[in-house]
Amino acid sequence: QMKDDSVKVLLDLTQEWDKLQEGQEAPSSLITGVVAARSEFAAENPEVIDAFLADYEASIQYALDDVEGAAALIGKYEIVPEAVAAKALPACNLTFLAGEDWEAWEMISKIKGDFLYCTEPLVGHRIHEESVTTSIIRSHQRSNEEIIMFRKFWPEWIARILNREYAKAQSSNELEDEE
Repeated sequence: QMKDDSVKVLLDLTQEWDKLQEGQEAPSSLITGVVAARSEFAAENPEVIDAFLADYEASIQYALDDVEGAAALIGKYEIVPEAVAAKALPACNLTFLAGEDWEAWEMISKIKGDFLYCTEPLVGHRIHEESVTTSIIRSHQRSNEEIIMFRKFWPEWIARILNREYAKAQSSNELEDEE
């Protein structure tokens, strides 16, 4: 049970943040949690990173789909009382964004300095059935996240064209059947 029934929500941080973003040249979303890993660890343990992200996404989806069950677990592990979690979870605006590359590039583009173009491939990634990239492409989450970014920079009609063309490159992530 909640210890004090007189506790009430005074303001919604997401709504207040959104109000502050109105009229901004590059509005942003309120981010209240991030997952970070040392690049060395991530490079040496891609399967661990992929598994963690898949579990992390699944836990967020579980909390969205089964508020009562999630609240019970939160209470069981004494994070906050179950009643508080049950009341708070629906207002938490839980989301999982795996395609944060665009946000990062936008932030980097605002830093004073120059971009240089290098024709040599410097980064690669493994393609496998369980990868987060494969999962978010198949579920169309990646395209959904990308069109949000395209809309920040271009009118709707251009954003749709870019998203459609950009999605064609996602086929390079498909696994070929081995016979």
